[in-house]
Amino acid sequence: MESISCIFCGIDDSFPVIQENGYTGRKCRQCGLIYVSPRPSREDIRNLYEHDGAVTSSHCQFASEHYKRLHARLTLNILRGYASGGKLLEIGPGAGLFMDEARAEGFTPYGVELNLIQADYIRNRWRLPCESRPSSDAYPGESFDVIYHCDVISHLCDPSAEFRIMRERLTPHGVLIFETGNMGDVRPDRLAMVPQFQYPDHLFFFSTRNIESLLQLSGFHPVRQFRFSTVPELLLRQVLSRLKAPSNGPVIAATGAKVAGSSSSALKARLRMFARYRLGACLPIYNHHQTMIVIATPAQ
Repeated sequence: MESISCIFCGIDDSFPVIQENGYTGRKCRQCGLIYVSPRPSREDIRNLYEHDGAVTSSHCQFASEHYKRLHARLTLNILRGYASGGKLLEIGPGAGLFMDEARAEGFTPYGVELNLIQADYIRNRWRLPCESRPSSDAYPGESFDVIYHCDVISHLCDPSAEFRIMRERLTPHGVLIFETGNMGDVRPDRLAMVPQFQYPDHLFFFSTRNIESLLQLSGFHPVRQFRFSTVPELLLRQVLSRLKAPSNGPVIAATGAKVAGSSSSALKARLRMFARYRLGACLPIYNHHQTMIVIATPAQ
């Protein structure tokens, strides 16, 4: 275990806001960053992923195809405004569904996934390249037109160093696109809406100010942010969690409709997407839970 200070302010002027699984999330009073301290060592963190010991296991990654495909199509629709093709590197691709959808949109996808089970799945199921080593070492000599990751930066031991590596791996006119939350902006009393913080998988939760600092420090020019309130989805999840489905019977969805088997998963995926990215786009409630899709380019 190691103790750290705020990676942006360089001091430990913080107070505890999250307690989970024996770990403490501390919030910096200066910039809003929430960071775990003390936290596992780098070696322990890497072993967590390589041996499928993370809170979100490979089984969970493989079980949510409907939602992940819908989410990939939404993200690619945003990306099309900034890049139309070329080599795309995804960091932390999980089950590889974004990579598969990106290929259908004309990109040439590559993956970096430390989880060995998931990396094998991507190579065998989708026949796409995926390496299980740090992004600085993967695909030596290659540059990428797009680098993408979703809900990854909270897992990074040293986000600034990793973003500098991404900057180095992009072509001069390349595009960085990533999605993350704004937990550092959320009032501490509103954090109770989150059912699970997934400690120790998550090491940081960022504020909007933190994201701007991270991009600046690592050599990126911010282009645009798309912000969506996650409050509607959090409320929907509470409703769905109360629905009890018989093992061989129909599931009563939040709409009251009866659907069976995989149709239930597809409907829940559409409801989640609608709640987060349609309703959420209309309700950008500040000081409350949001997800941000960020577009940035290398600073010239």
